[in-house]
Amino acid sequence: MDSGAMNHPVSVGGVVVNAGDAVLADENAILIMPASEAEAEAAAIHAAEVEAEERRILARLANGEVLPDISGATRLIAGEA
Repeated sequence: MDSGAMNHPVSVGGVVVNAGDAVLADENAILIMPASEAEAEAAAIHAAEVEAEERRILARLANGEVLPDISGATRLIAGEA
């Protein structure tokens, strides 16, 4: 590999890092996650966030709020958005 090359695997502390891998670091550690795992993890996090938002909406509906108010549609139609 030539000096200054891009998108080639490198070895960092004995760990191979490929182009597209997620690299997370702080003062205590470094985590290297293959791109395919990072994408799957991001999808799982997004799914959990969507599920949590759905639970919040269902709780608000159970407390008597109506969906147009929760979603902002009421304000939008009234021209307040």
